Amino acid sequence: GLRPASCAIQRLKNDELISLRRPEATVCAGSLLGAVGALRLARRAEVPGAALAAEPRLLGATQRGFSEAVRGAVEALGRHFDADFPGTLTMQQLQAGRQPTCADSASDLGGPHVVLELPDILVLYKPPAWQVDTQDVGPIGHRLSEFLQAAVAVAGPSRAAARGLGRDRSHAFGLVTRLDTPSSGLLLAATTYEAYYSLRWQFAEDTVERDYVCLLHGWMDPSVSHLSADIGYARAQGTVPTQISDGGRRATTFVKVLAHGAADASSSADAGARRVSLVAVRIGTGRRHQIRAHVAHAGHPVVGDTKYSDERQDFDWCPRNFLHRYHLAFQRVDGSRFHAAASLPLDLTRVLAALAACGPASARALQEWLASGGSPRSWDELEPLPSSSADC
Repeated sequence: GLRPASCAIQRLKNDELISLRRPEATVCAGSLLGAVGALRLARRAEVPGAALAAEPRLLGATQRGFSEAVRGAVEALGRHFDADFPGTLTMQQLQAGRQPTCADSASDLGGPHVVLELPDILVLYKPPAWQVDTQDVGPIGHRLSEFLQAAVAVAGPSRAAARGLGRDRSHAFGLVTRLDTPSSGLLLAATTYEAYYSLRWQFAEDTVERDYVCLLHGWMDPSVSHLSADIGYARAQGTVPTQISDGGRRATTFVKVLAHGAADASSSADAGARRVSLVAVRIGTGRRHQIRAHVAHAGHPVVGDTKYSDERQDFDWCPRNFLHRYHLAFQRVDGSRFHAAASLPLDLTRVLAALAACGPASARALQEWLASGGSPRSWDELEPLPSSSADC
């Protein structure tokens, strides 16, 4: 349900979280973070808030005060866990240490690689066919946790917690973002428990920016700005598709239709041309397969996504599902904000280059993505296709 376990609230009230045994503390921390996320949805009127109103009052605080209390408690718990690994640097020591390093963000280096390295957080690039194997993974594919463990194994004593966290399934190996196996793009991984809980709190408060680009079937109406539909999924069902369900969890996907075009055609007017839309996406919630389920429900499934579409012929001209997370923005524990970007991979760039644009506005948008290496502008700067371009 929406309410956390009563013990978690009581432990928070009595400042007892770090005194619990590790498994119980981990569960209580997850429950508290879940309450923060539920309260955020209530503030946005996405779920009825009456059932949640008592939660902050149990702590004698406003909703914002409750959220900040949870943040302080879970970050303190993270520091407590870090202390189990001698040699791990504190946040103050990390601030005085090495500066962040950025690798080439080009997305055609074969396997996963580190795009941005901070002392306590890594931004990783995940290629297609690599699994974020925290839960609900299929039997095939490379496991990203193994790459992460190898990446931190060569670190010095200051990364002692990283080696422990990287093997801690109860904390998702440090990974705080998921990405479907056939998709590509950026992921966040913490290398200290304090950073892990800080990022988890940011996700609960929806302050982490997650931006995607995808190619959809059909010409989506440029006036569409968001998709909202409840999403249901039973973990016991394994890897079956997520369902749009009235009894599911609220989910919101923001969209900007950037271009209309056609595949397998010299022009978008050719008979039999496959109409497609280039769309930028920002998610307001992080449900399983949220983007794929929402756009398919709207009648515009992702090109190459055979789980949510029957378009098997897509693979004649697109090698995989066309969904790529190209931008992340987040904060460190000290409040400093960072951005990371990953250019469009070469396999998807070739698909875009082969499209016939529908009109000048679409041609400009496609060329901008091709010329810029895949991330032309920030979300706020991206201009949706004019409504007058809805028909060519």
